[in-house]
Amino acid sequence: MLAVKHGKADLVELLLNNGAAVNLQDSEGSTALIYAVEHGSLNIVKLLLARPECDVDIVDNNGQTAISIATNKNRKNILVELYAKINELKGPYSAFSNQSRVANRSSTSER
Repeated sequence: MLAVKHGKADLVELLLNNGAAVNLQDSEGSTALIYAVEHGSLNIVKLLLARPECDVDIVDNNGQTAISIATNKNRKNILVELYAKINELKGPYSAFSNQSRVANRSSTSER
């Protein structure tokens, strides 16, 4: 997390490639993603989100998530990345996707 706090993307990438736990929480409940969002480090946010196991919904000891922090700090570019990860996790046939709506329409029209 120290590498994230200091904006060292190359070191963050090295650590991740060598098995660093992306969702590890410190004594305040913060994760590397939360720190990257707080510091506005878009490139590090992208590195972390590229990991399939990266959990955007982890809550710190203050009840904050990466999304709530990005919203409060008006970090729109980071919010785009966070929501893209959420949509990726939902998959193409989630209740909120366009493909799901199209699939639902075609199945109801077949009845």
